Amino acid sequence: MMMLLVLVIGGLGLLANQYHAAEERAKLETLQTTAEHLVPDILQMRRSEKDFLLRHNPQYVEQLTVQSEHIKVELQGLQWRLIEVDQDPLQLKKMASLLDHYLSHFLTLYNIDVEIGLDETLGLRGELRKSIHAVERLFERIESDSLLKELLMLRRHEKDFLLRQEMSYWKRHTVSYGLLQQKIRASAITPKQKTQLDALLGDYQSRFSKLVKAKQSYGLSQNSGIYAEMREAAHQLEDDAKSTIDRLEIYIGQRKEHIEKSSSFILATVMMAILLLELFIARRISTST
Repeated sequence: MMMLLVLVIGGLGLLANQYHAAEERAKLETLQTTAEHLVPDILQMRRSEKDFLLRHNPQYVEQLTVQSEHIKVELQGLQWRLIEVDQDPLQLKKMASLLDHYLSHFLTLYNIDVEIGLDETLGLRGELRKSIHAVERLFERIESDSLLKELLMLRRHEKDFLLRQEMSYWKRHTVSYGLLQQKIRASAITPKQKTQLDALLGDYQSRFSKLVKAKQSYGLSQNSGIYAEMREAAHQLEDDAKSTIDRLEIYIGQRKEHIEKSSSFILATVMMAILLLELFIARRISTST
């Protein structure tokens, strides 16, 4: 009877241990599967960012927004799964905050890009284009080679700035604009033409100035403006994700190893107890006979 009782207790203990071990393994497997998708999903989101910066197509903004929401869900899921295995989700909460920070910078960058103009016919670029075309049409009617030469120099500095994104060309443009104004005032064209040119050039210069300021806000290089802030947040997000996943993989591996060792130890302990009991009972029977 005692032998049967020990077998039942030992069997129930083994079953309970196996159930608990299987449950914890399942949690760890789910945690690992979810974690493995995090870094590739962040890299895919950044691919959409780079596609937008290259093509200036709003569809990539929508794509990136959807991808960022998916990553938020992943981070939330990982937080809950870490809690399930008694781990602190603080780093994942920081990553969620960093993702919001990155997305905010990207959307600000997008809005500035819309303001600048997603192509040459839109935004400040489109307004500048219309303005300078109006100036050029008036110059064609005036037919002044000296003034036209100065206008071409002005436009050259404009194009150099837009191409090279350097403030030195804006300074040259401002100087050239002042020289053109002086030559217009000293020229032999009619007062009406001078007034018209002054108004059109003033409008052009105002619009170009707005474009330059918008470009500065955007970032004239990868180390300036909103672009630099977004880039820094993106790199931090990538680095944090990689280091977090590396730590999770180490933890999951160690935890699985611990489960296997614990299960083996409990099995060996139960089997040893049964064996010792069998020996004890056998000795009692032998002694009694």
